[in-house]
Amino acid sequence: VLTLQNSLLAESAGGNCSGSVTDGGHNLSFDGSGCPGTFAGGDPILGALQNNGGPSWTISLQPGSAAIDAVPAKGAGCQATDQRGVRRPSGKACDIGAYEVAPPTARTTAAQPAGKTTETLTAMVTPNAGAATVTFLYGSTRKTTTTSKVTKATGVTPTQVSVTIRRLRPSKRYYYRVSIQTPD
Repeated sequence: VLTLQNSLLAESAGGNCSGSVTDGGHNLSFDGSGCPGTFAGGDPILGALQNNGGPSWTISLQPGSAAIDAVPAKGAGCQATDQRGVRRPSGKACDIGAYEVAPPTARTTAAQPAGKTTETLTAMVTPNAGAATVTFLYGSTRKTTTTSKVTKATGVTPTQVSVTIRRLRPSKRYYYRVSIQTPD
């Protein structure tokens, strides 16, 4: 007898469950047969199998997935991390399956002079997803309206991203921030 808990089964050839399978709680079966009637249904809205960071490829959960925030964080066997090493839960509850949807994080550092009218802007970014787009926004007011070139980053560990900004006016105060966009 196989007991499944917090597992996502979707579109498996020959059915999602075969043989003697019991429900240990918080399982999702989509577009397949053979699983206990106590398994939740609903579309997990899966991404492609790809490198989303971590030691092995995973399948991401897309916005609107029935698997997002479906496992209570306490008392339901919610693992401390997902398959990639991302801490759980990142939302109000854990996600079903091997992938936890988690927002990217960023921490900027002080700008470093790189010449009379040039500065290097640096941030430590953790995309927590596949390919992420990192952009530095800067300007002479807190609105930071000028955009740097776009840089790509991936993974679930902090990565340093830098960009050199030129043609700045000496003795003028500038502000900057970093923006990260991920598929999640």
